[in-house]
Amino acid sequence: MKGDRTKTTTGVLLAVVLLLLVVEETKGDDYSTRLQPFVRPSNNTNFVVGYNFTLICRIPEEGKRLFTWVTPNKHNEPLVVTKVQNVSGEVYQTSRLTIRNATLADSGQYICNVWVGEHVNSSYPYEVEVRETMESYVTLEPATTELTVDEGLEVSWIVSVSAFPPDPRLLFQDPSGKDIEASEKMWTEVSPDKNEVVLRLKNTSRIDAGSYTVEAKTQDGNASANATLQLRIRHAPLVNVPTMAIVPVRDTKRLECRVVGYPLPRVMWKYHPCPSVQEGCQKDFEEVEVMREEVSESELVTWKEWKDQRPGILKCEAKNFLGTNVAETRIIVSDIGDSFTFRHIDNKNLSTVIVNEKELEVTEGDGIRLECGAVKALYSGVTLDSPRGTSLQFMSSNTSLTWMMTNERRSVTLGDEGSYVCRAAVNSSSNLKNISTLHLKVRHGTDALPKQHTVVLEENTPRYTIHCRTKGNPPPRITWTKNGLLLAANNETSSPGIRKGGHELFFNPVVHNDSGLYECHVQNRVGVVSASVTIKVMKSLNKTGNSEGLKDTQNFFLPEGKTNVTLECRVKVTPPPQIVWTKDGITINSSSSIDPRISEDGLRIIFPEITLSDTGIYKCENQSLPRAVIDVFNIEVSPRHTWSYRFCGIFIIVVLLFLFVVSMISQYCNNKGIYCHALDGSNPYTIMDDSQSRRNTQHTGGTS
Repeated sequence: MKGDRTKTTTGVLLAVVLLLLVVEETKGDDYSTRLQPFVRPSNNTNFVVGYNFTLICRIPEEGKRLFTWVTPNKHNEPLVVTKVQNVSGEVYQTSRLTIRNATLADSGQYICNVWVGEHVNSSYPYEVEVRETMESYVTLEPATTELTVDEGLEVSWIVSVSAFPPDPRLLFQDPSGKDIEASEKMWTEVSPDKNEVVLRLKNTSRIDAGSYTVEAKTQDGNASANATLQLRIRHAPLVNVPTMAIVPVRDTKRLECRVVGYPLPRVMWKYHPCPSVQEGCQKDFEEVEVMREEVSESELVTWKEWKDQRPGILKCEAKNFLGTNVAETRIIVSDIGDSFTFRHIDNKNLSTVIVNEKELEVTEGDGIRLECGAVKALYSGVTLDSPRGTSLQFMSSNTSLTWMMTNERRSVTLGDEGSYVCRAAVNSSSNLKNISTLHLKVRHGTDALPKQHTVVLEENTPRYTIHCRTKGNPPPRITWTKNGLLLAANNETSSPGIRKGGHELFFNPVVHNDSGLYECHVQNRVGVVSASVTIKVMKSLNKTGNSEGLKDTQNFFLPEGKTNVTLECRVKVTPPPQIVWTKDGITINSSSSIDPRISEDGLRIIFPEITLSDTGIYKCENQSLPRAVIDVFNIEVSPRHTWSYRFCGIFIIVVLLFLFVVSMISQYCNNKGIYCHALDGSNPYTIMDDSQSRRNTQHTGGTS
């Protein structure tokens, strides 16, 4: 027994020794493998002339190690960075060699040596070939293309990017297709060292679910790539139903319950009829079978064609493992198509519903019917107010389901215009909850157009326009005819042409063939009116404005008092134009009984007796063509000669007075003994005494 125990102990010890040897051998093999340097290019490295490239040499952390590099180009000094990294829980020593602005001389073998103490423990070569150029490319490698998280968590989507030329343009878009802009909830990060881009979402909710895309495009635009993430957010269901559904009498209505949730929830309908919805329903609900339609993996629509003619409460319940949600719909049965309505019904039985406020036009003489109604299940009554002065009378037309005020009128008048207000009261206290207003306008016929008249135009007039001014409700349609033939509408390229919806008929230029009868016809549903104008075209005037063969300005010098003077406007065209006479630019009124007078045909102006006030410039002009002068007369009136006799009389009196004065002076001189005589012509009379007279006589040698 003791010998067997000794043998067993010896066997166990032997097994332990063998196991230790195996572990030591395995450890030695693993240690040897892990010490082998690993050399590779960094992410997004391209060996192209003019660009940088990086090689990475990495070994597991096993004490202090030294890295050295052997490069083929001694003239391009590399940049070497050594550091310790922690990758997925493993600690590594890393040496990064970067060649800047690479040339063809940088091609060759690169050797990473790992030193332990003073000896090279191991080395690893890597062959590099630098090319002159490279075709543009870009690749995206997402960490995942599908991701499902619970509502409220954060999301990080990592995408690796490789491209040449480097640094491509990156564009992220959300599920709606909009570009993602940095915010507190969503942003992007770029890691140049790892050549990665990260999309981060914070505090996710159901509205964040959908497809996210990132597009990368090279700087030269020659290459592009994209990647997509399908994000799903797990959340409790949300139920969306209308708060109220109106079911028409003896008809059906489609009811829907739209549910959103992930995972897709189970949906159940329950219904309980209630005579008065306002009082509520507290009894048990029975399940209703419905149709089911999946819109997407997180959205579901259930629906049913509802036929039940009883008011009640319909519940839609949705449930998944994250929660339950319920929404209710009030079922209202109505014989007016809604819970509250105000509508107009015309004589063709066409209905117009007035919502809140509306302006409506009817035609004078037409029949109308106004209805103001509300369902009894929700309201306690209705009122309908009409404008003051209208003859419309309203009456009650209630049914078992509806409160109703109506009016029917066979012929509407302008006095029925105004605002009609329909109100519905929600309870007996008349707390008005629904109000609609109808502003009624009554169409009437078009206004009368101008009477027929005639226009005389000069041939080759550059442009002439005839206006057809109209007013009506509804706005009328305008057409033109010439001598009974319809003219083309909206013709603005030829002459005569029509523009501005028929309001203008224009001639450009006026020609002889434009003569004729033009009629403007205006029509709306109320009636038709017309107006006409006759166009007469006469021959062209010359540049001075006179008719051909007529002289220039005619001058007349007339004495005051001359009688029966006539000026005639010499017109030699057929038919003669309408003439207007002016004096010094002021029109002479042809209907005036004051001189001068104008003849009935307008071609002559008559002066029964010429007066000084008749002096002036007289012109006869074509009334149809402003500033077209046909003839010009210049009249100058000389006054009567009564003034000459008066002058002669005054002259004689002056002479007689002069002679009388001379005589008196001469008599005075004789009485005093003073000689008076003329010395020269400039001073005819000089007074001298006797001594002066004697001296003068001696000097001249004469005698007295």
